[in-house]
This record gives sequence, C-alpha cells and structure tokens, in this order.
Amino acid sequence: MRQAHEELELRVQKRTEALVVANRTLASQDIIHKRTEAALRESEARLRALIESIDELVFEFDGAGTCLNVWVENEELLVRPRRELLGRRIPEILGEEAARLL
Repeated sequence: MRQAHEELELRVQKRTEALVVANRTLASQDIIHKRTEAALRESEARLRALIESIDELVFEFDGAGTCLNVWVENEELLVRPRRELLGRRIPEILGEEAARLL
C-alpha cells in the first residue's frame, strides 16, 4: 500500500512539474503575442497616417502586380468601383500601354 502511495505521489509530482513548464511556456507565448500585436497596431497606424496624408489616390500592389488595396478620397476618381479593381493586375487597371511605362 505504501509503495502504491509513493508511486502516485511521484506521478502527481511529475505531472505538476509538467504543468508548471506548460504554464511558463504559455506565459512566454502570451508576452510574445502581446508584443507582436502592439507592433502590428503601430505599423498599421503609421501606414494609415501615411495614406491619409496623400491627397487623392493610392494603389497597393503585391510583387506580382496584383492590386491588394485602393485608398481614394473621392471614389469618382476611379474608372471602376474600388471592389472591381481589387485582385486585378496592373495592365487590367491601367491598360497595357500605360503598364509598360512603369
């Protein structure tokens, strides 16, 4: 009976140690997550301030030339509605000739 009790105590102790390690890991990950979120908020604020400082129209393209976003103060400046521009490539938006000039 004593041996069973000691084995149980040992298993409880090992499990407790494992839980302590898991809690420390989660706490560390939480700190990293909070720092990452703060950095992302700061980056978004800088981008928003930059975009808002531009008067008329800004297109955001990825490396392949696909339109990711359009910021426009007055949507009447666009030939097509903003939603129709998203996901299109530069030649589809500007035309082949104008795209070659870029």
